[in-house]
This record gives sequence, C-alpha cells and structure tokens, in this order.
Amino acid sequence: MRFVKSLFQFLWDFFIGDTPELFVGACLAVGVAWVAHRVAPSMAIFVLPVSIAVVVGWSLNRSRRR
Repeated sequence: MRFVKSLFQFLWDFFIGDTPELFVGACLAVGVAWVAHRVAPSMAIFVLPVSIAVVVGWSLNRSRRR
C-alpha cells in the first residue's frame, strides 16, 4: 500500500505540481486540438500551439499579479 501511495504522490507532483491550472489548461488544449482535428484536420496543427501559448500566458499573468 505504501508503494501505491508513493506512486500517486510522485505522479501528482510530476503532472500537477505547483500549478494545477497548467495541467488543466494543457488537458483542455489537447481536447480542443482533438475536436479541431475532427472538424478540420489542418486546423489542429495551429490550434494546439496557440492554445498552449494562451494557457501559459494566462498562468504567467496570474502568477505575476500575486
């Protein structure tokens, strides 16, 4: 049981860490890119980098205001 707890704690720190909004934003960006790929496959190439840049910019702006 201790191994499972340690593994979960490692995965939490690795993926979520200090900024859970980046993890959620990245998951949403991948979801938006997947939907864009289903609608117009050529759009997914542009949607993912733009949405990640928006999420990172939002996170930096949020942390700067704190």
